[in-house]
Amino acid sequence: MNQHFLLELIKKRETFDKAYVYAIYYRIKEDSYCNFIEIDYYRQDKEKLFEEIKSIFENPNVYEPETAFSFYLPKSEMFFRRMIHTPFKDLVIKFIIVIILADLLDFTLVKNCFSHRLERNRDKDKKSKEGLYRYYFYGFEEFTDWQTKQVDHSFCLLKTDISSFYDSISHEYLVSAISKQLSIPKESQFILIFAKTLKFKVCYYSFVDGKLNETYNSQGIPIGNEAEGFIANLFLKEVDEALFNQKINFGRYVDDFRIFTKSKSDAIKGLIILQEFLLKIGVNLNASKTKIIEAQEKIIEFIKESKKGGTSTIPFIEEEDSDPQQEKIIDKSVLIREINSSTEYEQELPDKSISVSDKDIFVSLEEIDSEEKAKKFGEFLHKIPLGKKIDPKLFIYHIEWLYQLSKKYTKHSKLYAWLFVRFVSLENNDDIQKISLKYLFKVLDDTEIHTFIKTRIIHNLIKPRKGALTYIQRMSTRQKLKERLLLCITELIRSNCIALQLNCIYAYYLILQDYHLLQDLISINLNRPIPEPIQNAVYQIGTLYYKGSPKLPSFEEILEESEVTIESESFLFQ
Repeated sequence: MNQHFLLELIKKRETFDKAYVYAIYYRIKEDSYCNFIEIDYYRQDKEKLFEEIKSIFENPNVYEPETAFSFYLPKSEMFFRRMIHTPFKDLVIKFIIVIILADLLDFTLVKNCFSHRLERNRDKDKKSKEGLYRYYFYGFEEFTDWQTKQVDHSFCLLKTDISSFYDSISHEYLVSAISKQLSIPKESQFILIFAKTLKFKVCYYSFVDGKLNETYNSQGIPIGNEAEGFIANLFLKEVDEALFNQKINFGRYVDDFRIFTKSKSDAIKGLIILQEFLLKIGVNLNASKTKIIEAQEKIIEFIKESKKGGTSTIPFIEEEDSDPQQEKIIDKSVLIREINSSTEYEQELPDKSISVSDKDIFVSLEEIDSEEKAKKFGEFLHKIPLGKKIDPKLFIYHIEWLYQLSKKYTKHSKLYAWLFVRFVSLENNDDIQKISLKYLFKVLDDTEIHTFIKTRIIHNLIKPRKGALTYIQRMSTRQKLKERLLLCITELIRSNCIALQLNCIYAYYLILQDYHLLQDLISINLNRPIPEPIQNAVYQIGTLYYKGSPKLPSFEEILEESEVTIESESFLFQ
């Protein structure tokens, strides 16, 4: 392939526009953390961003990625996954590269690679309001459907995955593999730019002493943004092809492998072959998650259970974003009800469980004794329609249970965080809103609650809504609520979590609209040195403040103003 042709592709304005939209789409819709400050800043300076990135592509030697930071996503009560937040400019650069790679190489992947496949089913001349990839639930659904079809002629299933997959990816092998797949030298500018995106500085607060630390990413690709998914496919492409050429009946979703055979000995043989090729590229299987399942009934049972696990990752949709007719119920300038925030709903919970009708999902907190039940309870609350009359005596039990469950079942943090915000702004009576506010602040004040839940609560309070003020702006129209919010934010910003600090900074700015007070907040409450991502955020807010820029539009409004269109199946060869 002509390396000069690739360089021209990554410098095309159309490529940049697509990457810009995809970066915003995945950051808001899919990624676990979104820094609204940088999106607001780069939306105001989109042309400047384009020129900066174009300059980088013309002279890759000057490119140094900005400092990223880590945050922690709860996997269970005891374990978490380290996530990396990639700064927005670097994320756009990564998406530019991935757009090119996906368009050129997606068709070369084996059919049974089901994750992060290129979305090819868009209508011509329609704006690009979808992501780069086929929606991942459909990919996982195809993965499980494929497994079900194999049961008819298989008697044995090998299930396994790669140990610490993303963190274990070798930069050297990945760069060599992609240069080989594109048939261009490793010294080419395209590969040089890609290699530079892999090495960056990460800052974080230490669990040991709370001090700010920095590391240099010398191995692995970051978990925390959706751009990396296709790159992971390219890393495993040689392994997939080896299994395919050996006529092994396998399927893969990210790093989860399934091998179907007629006997246990064939499954073991497939395992040995898989492990041999994985070791060649510097990764290995997770022994604790490797299992051979025999008998069709047990295989079917396993597939059903794994499908439940996969569907649990489907993001819930907030009603205000999903149902335009329901949106008409909402007064988008203030809270639904004028709440006297100086008065809290103080009804105490009796010792015994409540008596409820058959339609209610649980009658006591003790019933909710598993991850699955905890998720089911959250979904029950999430499905309560807008404007539905809610009994305060029943609701206070449910919100208390939600509060208790948020400490134990942190895997559902994202859903639970939204629920604590949700009932504040629905068309409910004053008692429901007072109860909701009481528990929202109770969660934010509780030192036992995981910081990710608090980060997501602030996320939902500051997230731009189409045609509306943010929730936090609506809440702060009441003076006592405003004062309570500012006190809460001042306390939270002292936490050793950069993601939460950044959300608090934006919340504080939205409430007060005063750049100098924001500087004072940070100067007084943050230890030194101040993390580089926070310094950058303050600079960006200062730029917005002095420009007098309007509020950040909703994601839907950003897409509506975008000029990105899908002109054909591939824009690379026009």
